[in-house]
Amino acid sequence: HSTLAAPMRSNKRLSGFIGFDSVHARRRWADEEKALLALAGDAIRNALERRDAERRLRQSEARFRQLFEKIPNISVQGYDAQRNVIFWNEASTALYGFSAEEALGRRLDELLIPPEMRADLEVLHRDWIEKGVEIPAGELNLLRKDGSSVPVFSSHVMQCNADGEFEMYCIDIDLTEQRQAQASQRLAASVFSYAREGILITDGQGLIVDANEAYCRQCGYTREEILGHPAGMFQSGRHGAEFYAVMRRSLSERGFWSGEIWNRRKSGEHYPALLTISAVPDAGGEALRYVALYADIAAQKAHEAELEFLAHHDALTGLPNRALLRDRLEQAIAQARRREQRVAVAYLDLDGFKLVNDQHGHALGDRLLKQFAGGMRAALREGDTIARLGGDEFAAVLVDVGEHGAFVPFVMRLLDVVSRPVDIDGVRLQLSASIGVSLFPQPDVVDADQLLRQADQAMYQAKLAGKNRFCIFDTELDRSVRGHHETLAQVAAGLRRGEFELFYQPKVNMRTGAVIGLEALIRWHHPQRGLLSPGAFLADVEASPLAVELGEWVIDTALAQHVSWREQGLDLPVSVNISAE
Repeated sequence: HSTLAAPMRSNKRLSGFIGFDSVHARRRWADEEKALLALAGDAIRNALERRDAERRLRQSEARFRQLFEKIPNISVQGYDAQRNVIFWNEASTALYGFSAEEALGRRLDELLIPPEMRADLEVLHRDWIEKGVEIPAGELNLLRKDGSSVPVFSSHVMQCNADGEFEMYCIDIDLTEQRQAQASQRLAASVFSYAREGILITDGQGLIVDANEAYCRQCGYTREEILGHPAGMFQSGRHGAEFYAVMRRSLSERGFWSGEIWNRRKSGEHYPALLTISAVPDAGGEALRYVALYADIAAQKAHEAELEFLAHHDALTGLPNRALLRDRLEQAIAQARRREQRVAVAYLDLDGFKLVNDQHGHALGDRLLKQFAGGMRAALREGDTIARLGGDEFAAVLVDVGEHGAFVPFVMRLLDVVSRPVDIDGVRLQLSASIGVSLFPQPDVVDADQLLRQADQAMYQAKLAGKNRFCIFDTELDRSVRGHHETLAQVAAGLRRGEFELFYQPKVNMRTGAVIGLEALIRWHHPQRGLLSPGAFLADVEASPLAVELGEWVIDTALAQHVSWREQGLDLPVSVNISAE
């Protein structure tokens, strides 16, 4: 046999042979046959190369399609010449909310493009297809499925498919987090620059790396003067080593410290500040920066002190008010108990002060009160307290006044201050005062409020006695009055609770021995004291409205009993005792 063969080469490499065999007879191959074989070989080789190229293309397309389908965080969409969706990857679903089934076949314009951008998009897309003018990459705000806006960076590619039709591919990256980060950075920079509170930043060793304008105004230094210096340059010296040790320990263990601190300005002035320090750690957890936020509270402290003073002092005279007087009195009582001392409370009311206001006006009256206040303050000892209770009423707490009348000289000083003639704007005035005095300790337990009330009652007694004098509270009389009122209250309650009962004493004819009548006698079943006769309570009831109520009860009860006895066949007169008033 004879064989005619031709080699097949691809890219200068031998890929095989093609040939004809003559198996029955030897033959000589003509040039035409050789040319035909070479042509057939080229055709077969070209076909094989084209098949391999298509296979590789399909594999490449599959790889890239899978890549675009699965690549996270990068949205890829494909659109045909009419801007209908032909490709939609999973990242597009995550970004815009449409599934691939919902997006495929729909127009880009109605899917993602805000209404105000649709006309521009149509012009840009047509110019790219017809004129080759590319749509530039850039930031856009597109629409999600729920109608919300999403910022993206969008770039675009235009190509022709196998059929020669234009296809546009858009690659979108979500800028939401980047925008938020940028906004946070702008906000932080704005806060740092415009915050009213001072902000100081140091490195991990406490050296100053930055300070805002508010802090520079607060401390008095320029930013350039403090950069690179230790933050301790502002220490006032008012805090000890333990204070700063606690601060460092809190920063180390909790990452922050907050509290009040006294700092020093460039001028040397000390000022209070509310300080919060936060540690900013590095990746290893070590403090990389410290951020300190200072609020200058000097004005606040001054205002608080002013409010504290006004809350406990009279606005006109500057003397302690009733609340502070009560506190001072409670302290004086506690001290007197411990040291077995005496305390006197003097309640003072100006005589005739209303006439001064009526004749000369309240402005002059206020000036007179201020003058009296200063004089009374000067007349007492340092440990004593003089307070204005309101209007023309004052009260003094005199501590450690000794026995008997040791308080009298101080009370007389107060009377003397008020009774001195006073000239105000050419008006000569002379007043007097009535003072009531109560003393501690007493036989009964008393508190600060009771002592003030007692002194007030004694002051009224001084006015009734002629004014320009003082009276001492009578504890025995007060005990009697309080006992009287307590008895009246208990009798009224006893009537309501049915604690009273009538006992009937027979009236007997001494000659005949016959019972000629009955006398009703009232008795009280007292819940604590037992059965009481009238002598234990009637004296307190008489001359009070309760006497009428009690008398009516006696009459009503006696009449009811008389009716009951008559119904039982016992008909005797019953007599009752009633008040002549």
